[in-house]
Amino acid sequence: MDSVMRWTIGIGIAFLLIFAGCGKAPAPAPGATGKPAAAVGGKTDGAPGQGPKKFGVRVKPVSTQPVVYVTEAIGSLVEENRFEIPAQVEGTAVGVGFSEGDRVTTNQEMMRIDYDRYKLRVDKAQNDLSEAEATVRTAEAALEDAVRQTSSTEKQARLDYELAKSEYDRRANLTQGSVISSEDRATFEMKYRRALTSLEDSVVQMRTLVLKAQAALNEKRAALGAKKAELALAEDDLKRAVIRAPIAGTILERRVTNGQFLKSGDKVAVMVQTDPLRLKFMVPESKAESLSKDMEVRFSVNAIPGKEFHAKVYSLGEAADAETREVPVWGRLANPDGLLRPGYFAKVSMETATKKSSVVVPLASVLPTEIGTIAYVVQDGLAVRRKIKTGLQVTGDSIEVLSGLEPGEQLVVEGMGSLQDNVPVDVKEGAGDAKLPAKPIATSGLDNRGTTTVAEAPRPGAPTP
Repeated sequence: MDSVMRWTIGIGIAFLLIFAGCGKAPAPAPGATGKPAAAVGGKTDGAPGQGPKKFGVRVKPVSTQPVVYVTEAIGSLVEENRFEIPAQVEGTAVGVGFSEGDRVTTNQEMMRIDYDRYKLRVDKAQNDLSEAEATVRTAEAALEDAVRQTSSTEKQARLDYELAKSEYDRRANLTQGSVISSEDRATFEMKYRRALTSLEDSVVQMRTLVLKAQAALNEKRAALGAKKAELALAEDDLKRAVIRAPIAGTILERRVTNGQFLKSGDKVAVMVQTDPLRLKFMVPESKAESLSKDMEVRFSVNAIPGKEFHAKVYSLGEAADAETREVPVWGRLANPDGLLRPGYFAKVSMETATKKSSVVVPLASVLPTEIGTIAYVVQDGLAVRRKIKTGLQVTGDSIEVLSGLEPGEQLVVEGMGSLQDNVPVDVKEGAGDAKLPAKPIATSGLDNRGTTTVAEAPRPGAPTP
């Protein structure tokens, strides 16, 4: 029974296999019937007996152009100087004539502090000085009189002395010959000695008189000097009572109101010097060596679109930042019209190198792949894949090619999206729409810190710069 069942099941399976085989047609050989097999990477036209369809492309000869390398950075404008203007005398603020945002010129009056009171001090000091000058003139006249009187008195006393001495000497000789008596001789000797004493007393008295007059004059002159100092101090206070702008610039902050009492040293305003201005930006350490003092950089600001400004580098940082490895760069620029303001955001660009001849191709002709960056050239009717090394992106949607392409080769600029290596192509008439810039400028990009970064050749699988 079991053997009969096994035989029956086997017969049933055999019939099923036969029926299944009868329902399928044999596969046609390639090129015999049905659609032809497609070539690798190609397309078919759907007609029996025809080869793979050619890919339609547009080409452009590879050419070389000068390329200027430009480093870009993000910076900001900084004031040349910042001043906190203090009150230099104490008193009540009057005539406050400035506010935030006002532009002031050098030495422009901004306000006054108790000006009338300080003016009265100057007037009083001038009157006191005039009186002191008068007393000095009086003392000088007294000294001159004392000198004249001393000279006259001393001269008369000396004449009396010389006369008495002469009489005495003459009679002293006559006494020896008994011409005159000794009594007469003694009388003339007494006159002589009295004249000598009178001369000595006159000299002492007159010189004392002169010394007193001189001392009085010195005292008056000292008083005059003190009055001059008082006047100078009063005039200085009066000058300080008028607050003026130390330089041309812009008022950043006003800290005073009319009628406010101020002490010396209280801040009344903060101002910034806006002409010239300074430009500060950072560059990576790899770019620092390409910069130099006195080189010119260009920049633009969002506040004034479409306008380009220039600054001259005056300082390169001696050390890079320990965290960012970036070097600070400072430039200076004139700002006579006040168009630019401190704190403005600046997009900076600077030419760091130039190549006289470099291969530049449309950016659209370069493709990133898993094997690297590639481009296609047409040779003998076939699309030939080239692995290339790119440099920096160039203004005008182009890119520099460092290796992999040669000048004169027919570069595929349109239709390369579906190409594979060595597929046939049909070159369409007319060049592609991609155009190279008239003046190629290779630029580096900006990283998330706003500093310069080199646009390197793309890594495998990475997008083209």
